[in-house]
Amino acid sequence: MPNAPDRLCSCGKRVRYGCLCACQVARRQAAEEKRLTPRQRGYSKKWDVEAKAFLSLPVNRLCACGCGRASQMVDHKIPHRGNPQLMWDRSNWQPMTTACHSRKTAKHDGGFGNPKREGGSRALGRFAGDRAPQSEKNNAEKIRPIDGDSLWR
Repeated sequence: MPNAPDRLCSCGKRVRYGCLCACQVARRQAAEEKRLTPRQRGYSKKWDVEAKAFLSLPVNRLCACGCGRASQMVDHKIPHRGNPQLMWDRSNWQPMTTACHSRKTAKHDGGFGNPKREGGSRALGRFAGDRAPQSEKNNAEKIRPIDGDSLWR
């Protein structure tokens, strides 16, 4: 079976398929060194107890994205970024699986180099993992003139 071709790293070096370039390893290590530990980010023993209690409620047993899998963690709809009011506001919490939470975080909260989006997943008007149903995609209100006037709705 033939091997996959080498790829070109962003630094310009050729790298074997499936391997990391030295510059990628260095970037990952630098990012990990800068990242605070969960305890330093505010996830205390109290958080562990509250999150477990939240997930034990019958309404929170399944992932909020609608995948139908059992929830494993509590997600903040709007990232708290150290704000204790947002962190402890239960209306800002949603149950999620680890996979769905990772996908949501990468897509909406700036993970893996993606741009941060203001308001997190709440700004989208639905849970993070949801894809808009086909009927929702084309329901945008039509923009038209009012009474022949040049004003627009």
